[in-house]
Amino acid sequence: MKSRATKRAIIVSPKLLAKPCKLTRSDGAVPPGVATVIRAVGVRDVASGLVLTAAPSGAALRAAVVVWVVSDFGDAVVMDRVWLLTVDH
Repeated sequence: MKSRATKRAIIVSPKLLAKPCKLTRSDGAVPPGVATVIRAVGVRDVASGLVLTAAPSGAALRAAVVVWVVSDFGDAVVMDRVWLLTVDH
């Protein structure tokens, strides 16, 4: 699992995630739409992490894990669409 520091870092500097995911332009810049999506993913990841940490065991924790997994799957789908629509290929 990503550390909270990494999650916070992509909120501040989306290029940290954009570059290894090949979501930057040919000049290395991060398109504004990509930066927005990455920041949203970072904020959601921080929130999910806090919920996972605070959730009591049992059904609440299982529900938090399901939401986290589904959200990560959704992130992958969104990032794929962002890459197709906004990045120089």
